[in-house]
Amino acid sequence: MKLSTLFNSKFGTGTALWLGRTLPVWLGYPFSRVVADWLSSQRDFSQVRALRSNLWVASGESASSQQLDAWVKQNFRNSARAIFDFYHNIRSPQRVIDLVEIAPSFQEIIEIGKTGKQGQILVLPHVSNFDLVGRAAALRGLQMQVISAPNPPGGYAWQNVIREEVGIEITPASPEAMRRAMSNLRRGSTVLTGVDRPFAASSYHPVFFGRPAALPVVHVQLALRMKLPIKVICGALQENHRYLVWASQPVMMKEMQDHDAEILRNSEAVLEVAEALIRQYPEQWNMTHPIWPEMLEETP
Repeated sequence: MKLSTLFNSKFGTGTALWLGRTLPVWLGYPFSRVVADWLSSQRDFSQVRALRSNLWVASGESASSQQLDAWVKQNFRNSARAIFDFYHNIRSPQRVIDLVEIAPSFQEIIEIGKTGKQGQILVLPHVSNFDLVGRAAALRGLQMQVISAPNPPGGYAWQNVIREEVGIEITPASPEAMRRAMSNLRRGSTVLTGVDRPFAASSYHPVFFGRPAALPVVHVQLALRMKLPIKVICGALQENHRYLVWASQPVMMKEMQDHDAEILRNSEAVLEVAEALIRQYPEQWNMTHPIWPEMLEETP
């Protein structure tokens, strides 16, 4: 069995959950660091190859092999810490809230969500501890529907059950999820989805970091239909070992007569905001699926 298959299985997720809840902090952090360093050193591991390639393209195809090694190593360390923080504190709502610092721009999203007077469309790049950030937001009163990847493997399905514990509605991408999202937005709720996970079946290839990529566009389709802006949110680990979450300015949708051009233009406007966030935290961009498969062999 491939390592990626093992980690994403129910067994892999269950093991991480058990270790996170069982190990004390003084042992959990060093243990997660050792595991992360070993994983990041496995150059042939598919997730390492994908992350290196994604980071290389994001650098403008200018990062050296040594720089990529450093980014990948730190990324796996940050990801392992994030997993431990999430599972270790999953049964302590107050600790989850304390670990996540809410910037005023994101507090505004929470307050709007509580009123139920205005639908909100949020997207996020896979930076840092997005599961912990989402749980903290839900515990603070933000009700939301998350449009997730379709047909999740066993481990992802288990993670989705954990997310739903705090009232987050998980709907794998489908026409039904789209209809559900429009209904939620009409009644003033919040819809969130990822913006940077590759989706091979996508009919659109917006430019991301200078290269076309098969990425989801459901958020743009929703925004155009509902005449709503999109906000990009991000949560990143800070030096004080807390996760700061904030939101961008609204990205307003531009209507065009050519529907395909309309989707691409607005998708790229959102991706430009996500690019800036990823460039700010390359060592926390945990995208281990190849966004540009054709670049895997080109990466130093």
